[in-house]
Amino acid sequence: MFSVDDAYLTIDKYFFTGIYEASFIKPFVAKDFISNMNESQMSEWRTKYGKSVSESLREFALEYVGKPIDYMLRYGCSKT
Repeated sequence: MFSVDDAYLTIDKYFFTGIYEASFIKPFVAKDFISNMNESQMSEWRTKYGKSVSESLREFALEYVGKPIDYMLRYGCSKT
């Protein structure tokens, strides 16, 4: 039987959007993570990327961490 480590349970249960609840991602999507950025830097980010820094971090977490882990878990489960 395929076992899933505790760190990946939220992804296994809620699919790739569970990444937002994973203990190893929470610090990066928390407001404190960007608290050292000033308004000018945040405005520059929004102008350059068309979204806030927080939105970008959430998107990156989903696309580059959550989805790959979800795909790996689904693939592993389908092979058992």
